[in-house]
Amino acid sequence: MYLLVRTFLKSQQEPRLMAHYANDQSMIDAYKNKKDLYATIAAQVYNNNYWDNMEHYEDGTPNPEGKKRRSNCKSIALGLLYGRGTTSVAEQIGSTFEEAQQLIDKFFAGFPAVSTWIEETQKNAYKNGYVEDVMGRRRRLPDLQLPKYTAEDEEGEVEFNPLLFSSGINYDKKQKESSKYIKRLEEATTFKQRSAIKAEAASQGIKIYDNTGFISKAERQCVNARVQGGAATITKLAMIAVSKDSVLKNLKFDLLLCIHDELIGECPRENAEQ
Repeated sequence: MYLLVRTFLKSQQEPRLMAHYANDQSMIDAYKNKKDLYATIAAQVYNNNYWDNMEHYEDGTPNPEGKKRRSNCKSIALGLLYGRGTTSVAEQIGSTFEEAQQLIDKFFAGFPAVSTWIEETQKNAYKNGYVEDVMGRRRRLPDLQLPKYTAEDEEGEVEFNPLLFSSGINYDKKQKESSKYIKRLEEATTFKQRSAIKAEAASQGIKIYDNTGFISKAERQCVNARVQGGAATITKLAMIAVSKDSVLKNLKFDLLLCIHDELIGECPRENAEQ
């Protein structure tokens, strides 16, 4: 008779990867000392003691406020790793935008190495057009290298094409006109201003393509790809290791599936405990 059993990978894969990538000593020490990472983060964010942020105090008595503080910091940490903005984090923790931003700012102040790592990750992604996870697997993000705006005229020509130069199209004039609108768009500070500039360009037969949304999405994916992508790589390597393990084979353990940071398989009941 077979019994379902579970073999665990390291818990909290994504936060562990964050601590590794950022080389944040406070986070690394928390794991080494078998402390709860989110309670450790909350102690920095809320400027209190570690046990003030656990579901139960050290003596075992319930601590509902501590549970809430820990939950808030878990949402902040994972939100940053998954590319969520302040608005999304605020919705998750049930606070205002301003309150959520304050907590995020305190998180970065308490763990500056994480902030530096995020900035470096995005900087390198802009330069290279891709990011790499912990094992070197790449996620290509070409949208990061797009210009913020591109322009196209009624004939569909965007930029100078030497192969069509003899067609009589005045590229110099068209480029100057489109460049003028793009420069104004880059200097605009409000959505209303940008909309007016696009409408004016359209009246002159120039269509403006706004790439800022694509760029922002790719920027959010930088950190996410390294963290969740890294966790996925580690999980796949673990699945290979488990499937090849001679001890597990002798115990007739068969791998069935993976759920998050957990591998589920089955074996004969008499081998389950071992």
